[in-house]
Amino acid sequence: MLKEKHYAHERRTKNRDQKRIKERLQIQAIIDEFLSFEQLQQAQQSEGIPALFNQVTQHLDQHKLSFSLKKNFYQHFRKQIIQYNRSLQTDVPLPTQYLVSIQRTPLIFNESWLDGSKFAVQLKEKLLRYWYTANGFTADESIGNILICAILYGGISNLSSLDALLENLKEQGPIYHLQALQLPLIFLEPHSPHYGDLYDPKQTLRKSRNFVPDRLTQLWISRFKTQSIDIQHDCYTYIRYVFNALELSFNQKKFYQLLQASSHSFMQLEKVKLSSALAQCLTEEIETCGLSPSAFKRYLSPQPILDHSHQAEEPQPQNTNNKAKEEQLHTADPLEALTALHKQILTCFKNTHKITTDLCNLLHNQHAHLPENAKRLGLWLFSLFHPAVEDIESIAKLYQIDQNKYLRYINQQQKIRHSSIYSYYTKLAETWLLHSTDFIEESNLNDHLDVIYNRMLNGIGKSKSQKFALLKRFHQFQQMLFNAESFPLQTEGQDFSSPKAEIISAKTFQQMLIQLKGYQNPRYTVHDLEMLSIVYTIAFRSGMRINEMLGLRIKDVEGVQASSIWIRPYRSKKQEHLLKTDSAERNLNLQILLTEEEHFKFQRYCTTRRRAYSSNDYLFTLWNSTERIKPYMVTTPLQKILDAMLPSHCYTFHSLRHSATNNLAMILNMDYEFVNAFTDYSNDHYQLLRNDLLRSKTPQDCWYLLSHILGHIDPTETFRSYLHLAYIMAGYQLRKFDPCLDRTVIQKICPSLKSPRHHQIALSYYDEQISRTIKIKSIATPDEYINTSNIKVDLTQAENNIFIYGTSKSAYPFPLIAKILKALDQSYTPELLAQKYDFSIETLILWQQNILRLKQLKNRKNRPRFIIDADKSQRILPHIETTEEKIVLEYFFKQLNQHSYNDIHILNALAIFEMKANISHAGLIFNSAEVRLANRFLTGIYSLFPAKYWQTALPPKISQDKLIEKMHIKSIPYRMNSSLSNAFKLELVSQNNGKALTALRYCMLVLLILCTPSQPRS
Repeated sequence: MLKEKHYAHERRTKNRDQKRIKERLQIQAIIDEFLSFEQLQQAQQSEGIPALFNQVTQHLDQHKLSFSLKKNFYQHFRKQIIQYNRSLQTDVPLPTQYLVSIQRTPLIFNESWLDGSKFAVQLKEKLLRYWYTANGFTADESIGNILICAILYGGISNLSSLDALLENLKEQGPIYHLQALQLPLIFLEPHSPHYGDLYDPKQTLRKSRNFVPDRLTQLWISRFKTQSIDIQHDCYTYIRYVFNALELSFNQKKFYQLLQASSHSFMQLEKVKLSSALAQCLTEEIETCGLSPSAFKRYLSPQPILDHSHQAEEPQPQNTNNKAKEEQLHTADPLEALTALHKQILTCFKNTHKITTDLCNLLHNQHAHLPENAKRLGLWLFSLFHPAVEDIESIAKLYQIDQNKYLRYINQQQKIRHSSIYSYYTKLAETWLLHSTDFIEESNLNDHLDVIYNRMLNGIGKSKSQKFALLKRFHQFQQMLFNAESFPLQTEGQDFSSPKAEIISAKTFQQMLIQLKGYQNPRYTVHDLEMLSIVYTIAFRSGMRINEMLGLRIKDVEGVQASSIWIRPYRSKKQEHLLKTDSAERNLNLQILLTEEEHFKFQRYCTTRRRAYSSNDYLFTLWNSTERIKPYMVTTPLQKILDAMLPSHCYTFHSLRHSATNNLAMILNMDYEFVNAFTDYSNDHYQLLRNDLLRSKTPQDCWYLLSHILGHIDPTETFRSYLHLAYIMAGYQLRKFDPCLDRTVIQKICPSLKSPRHHQIALSYYDEQISRTIKIKSIATPDEYINTSNIKVDLTQAENNIFIYGTSKSAYPFPLIAKILKALDQSYTPELLAQKYDFSIETLILWQQNILRLKQLKNRKNRPRFIIDADKSQRILPHIETTEEKIVLEYFFKQLNQHSYNDIHILNALAIFEMKANISHAGLIFNSAEVRLANRFLTGIYSLFPAKYWQTALPPKISQDKLIEKMHIKSIPYRMNSSLSNAFKLELVSQNNGKALTALRYCMLVLLILCTPSQPRS
């Protein structure tokens, strides 16, 4: 039989399918072998889940599976754990294995490495012999010995850092002392043209380099401090003096060989266990920066101001109407007109759904008044939104620009999010309008672009490289549409990086949580403050980004006890939640990262959210809301509290991520003595984190684990932008080298030290004497930390028991109350609901009685007054479906916070509603003679709903003026309704379609069920 032939694409498809089936079978075999429900249950009962996960990891490593297969396996692994947790109602954490292709940089033991190591060993031997045999040391040799010891034993292997050390000695810079670790510390500021945290527009970029002197260097520094030595030469000259004393030749080549031999020396010191990553930080092969003196003092010994009784309210911005804005745009002063235009463009960004339309209308309306610089800026901004072709055609025709070029430019640009466009505009607009206004009267603006660009970039600080790139992008637009010449500025020297080296200490963070408890702002309820404290705590412990946190859904929390979270994107047409990078998708075991008390607080919060909301709702929202929180609602309280506590601080919400990075780096790499000096982690928590996270004995893996926790693809960005204690961590390890010297040598180097009678003395013996000799400044760490678990926002119910369920005073969110009322309306038993929602059964029985009473009420036609469809169901509560109705409902319960359940005006309004409501109308109909009754109704509930939704329907027979005269609230708009005869109707009307909202009926029925004076209180 002939073999059937297939086309190439069919064969490729068949091969892919076979490969996919083979991989699926391999994955299922591993799951059956290690991760069946029975094995998971046994491991959970014996507390062997980490060991089981390790077995899976080792199995994958032994079989050397491909990276794509491993990635696919871990997706099934996670799915298996989720199914296990849901089926058995248990709490196994999600796997947190990081999947990256680790590119190792091993030491190359070649001839050059051996030569460098040999050079370092021989130099140290000759140096030691020289100290023993010399009769004395000149001032120049003393300085040279400091520099050579700093290179060979202290980890300084960069010329800029060595120059900074010499500069510090010359200026008699202070030496600080960390009491908890008995650790000396010198703050250096070496030149670093392309990377550094210390920006000064008048000087070369510098970076903070924290130098921990080793004991030999410290010994020579003590000699320098006790003598009057004037520094007049450079590092090369002083080291040459020492080489001359050693009778060794010295030149520039030898000098750089000495610097390169630094790592060969300190990596082989006795008792020093330094990871290769920290060693590369010392040799500057990995970019990282330390903390400046001010940042370090703020971090380790903050002095918070705790008296915040006078919290000033924010001044409310004055609203300017559209007519006034138009007048400002047409003012004679061009700068004022451009400022008004800029503000009007910024207001367009507030309406996310209409921004393109609003901007198009603005360009149409103002085209006759816009100067050349504003025209270019507006057209460029409009192009970033990728508008419709018809809008492009009309704009191009109006502004007389080439339509084809405009379309071609837009098609060449990649689509970006609205938030990024807003960032682009705010970074460019003000400086462009300010500096180009001087040339708007010129005939050709292109002739002055180089001057304008130089002015725009002059004085710009850390973000200069970003703005330079943005300016090139804007110039490309001008080049294509306005015939500008090529970009006039040179790119050399513009590209540099300047991280923000700030860490929030545990002491500052704990005090901030205490102050958050008393934060006063009408926007936030006590429950909102409780939610914010959880958000801040997770950021401080795990390093999650703010948008990752605010994008979490309830279903992203795994396990009954909320042990893990799954950070993942939610892609849609509206781009609801996208992660910063692909590597940001990860699982975090919060049960391990948080303390026991913090996790219990988070677990309790998640339990409440799961009961009240659906799994697709956001995890963190404001009280009684399902909307995603705006970032400023999270950052503003933090910023205001920190401003009050530490007026000179430089902290932001992102500083919490920096803090988590450094805390976890210390835990994964250092002993507990070091960790305890800088953090508030207990020894038990420290051991728990190390046991759970450190599953590999390879030192480099811990840095990849740290980068995975932060959502980085590799540790490069972690070191570059977030890790600020690397130099201190490395210096602490180098200080473990404690050489023994003859007491005569020690007396020769520093005669002021008192030595015992022993011949060989370890240098650690002199630590305390040296501290007194050179007058070290002490930096104390906090004696004790506050237990944040004791910081509780007052979430208890009101003592007088007059709250309304669903308000913030009741501690029960309205979505939970709505679920319960809906179930009672559908004849669920109170006993079942009390058990399911952990609610008072007496209260549920009373609500059930109220619902039954409302179902029995009849109107004058002897028909049910509230039952929606008596033939199909006995339901009385209408559905809340539209966005407007949900907004009204949220506003309603927010206003109810100011009222009690026995408010006489509300009770009167409820009695009127119970008497006048009709199933066929969403509003209430009053006869023309019942104006007084309508006024009593509005007195009780008018303020509970947004004023813009209220409306009065009138028949032609009733005079509008006479009715307004009799009504107490005269601001309610009126409309004609011919279906009414001799009556008027009060209702809530949609702003979108003009139809009556059922939210009024729903809210009044809820109050009728909840507001019963004899109601028991749980």
